[in-house]
Amino acid sequence: MNRTISNIIEFSPYFLSLGMESTVQDAEKLLNLSKYTCMPIIATDKSCFGILSGIDIIQFLDSGQDPKKTKAWEICSHEVFTIQQDETVRAAGSIMVEHKVHNIVVYDGIELKGLITSLNIIENLL
Repeated sequence: MNRTISNIIEFSPYFLSLGMESTVQDAEKLLNLSKYTCMPIIATDKSCFGILSGIDIIQFLDSGQDPKKTKAWEICSHEVFTIQQDETVRAAGSIMVEHKVHNIVVYDGIELKGLITSLNIIENLL
């Protein structure tokens, strides 16, 4: 696993994300239309404010609150782990294990590139 993150993931300039104005309903629709299980919430300064997962949305909907009136950032995970795209896959895996997370936000310098997931790492091993 000495390969770098950028060696195993092709980052799209249009990766799936939400802005601070997006509602839980917006997030649910977007996730349902995609192949992804989570997405970053992007702050107005272009930094990653948090990560919203399908589980976050399910738990919110089970609470009976209105998804049209609640912003996605209000229910996302605010503890965000980051890594540079030129770091190794092993380094990403170590962060995931140490912090018990499945997604890490990837940067190229200060530019947000996307996410690396535990599934990406498993696929790299096969």
